[in-house]
Amino acid sequence: MIKNFAIIILVLSTQLILAQEDPKPEKINRFYVSLNAGFPSLTGLNLEYIIPKSNNRFSINADLGYLPINTNSFNTTLTYYSLGGNFHFSKTGKGAYFGIDYGRLPVKTTKVENKEVNQNATFTSINSKFGIKVGKAVFFKLELGYSIFLYDIEEANEYLSNTYGIKITPSIDFLQLLNGKIGFGVSF
Repeated sequence: MIKNFAIIILVLSTQLILAQEDPKPEKINRFYVSLNAGFPSLTGLNLEYIIPKSNNRFSINADLGYLPINTNSFNTTLTYYSLGGNFHFSKTGKGAYFGIDYGRLPVKTTKVENKEVNQNATFTSINSKFGIKVGKAVFFKLELGYSIFLYDIEEANEYLSNTYGIKITPSIDFLQLLNGKIGFGVSF
């Protein structure tokens, strides 16, 4: 009897302790800045702002990426920029999230096989991603997702023909690829 009474008291006191509110709510960092590497963002910077009116569940984000490829016989510059939004599963802006963004990938080639050229092509992408952000003031993030790249077939063929001497005959004007990104950053 005393054993059962002790168990009931223990369960009730545990529930009372767990039911108490945390006297110090967790501070929400609204701004996230990170250095990233991956596809399609290349290497670059990611900026994110957690929107307070959304109960800290939605954020807007922007990616800026740049990758010059310069060899003795080849010069190309890839630039990437995107704007989108994320939905965070927690109310702290950390942990798991899902996002969608719209991006552009301009490609500029100035030299191929030691010949000066001036070829440009632009690819537009719609990206979906699932990510996770771990840490507080300093954080790590990983994203995996799916991208649909839209392009002008004539512009793409002109670029490929003039830079690589090849021509493709695609049946569709979009390309589907997996995307991914890894990054480290700070939040404040």
